[in-house]
Amino acid sequence: MADDTGELANQQKEQERNAWPRQRARLIEDGLRSAMNDPRGRAFVWSLLEKGQVFGSTFHQVPTVAAFNEGKRSLALELFAQVMRLAPDHYLHMAHEARRPKRDRDDDAEA
Repeated sequence: MADDTGELANQQKEQERNAWPRQRARLIEDGLRSAMNDPRGRAFVWSLLEKGQVFGSTFHQVPTVAAFNEGKRSLALELFAQVMRLAPDHYLHMAHEARRPKRDRDDDAEA
């Protein structure tokens, strides 16, 4: 009887450990969806994509700088893939907002 109780407790702990990565992934996905639903969040995501050189070249004559740039780009591409998977409709909206003058974007954030 004691063995059954201990084994059951171990199984429950194992299930909790296995559930945590899924819960964490869902939390992160919800956070990105939330950011993409807000003009300030979209501006932040766009700035990360730009800084990660998703839309440009990472070439540099110095190999270590080029490697560093590729590392940044790799992370930014991961973010871009997540945006396209979780909030593809908001991507075009975000790109449109990024092309508008800052003054117009500030008006939207206040509304």
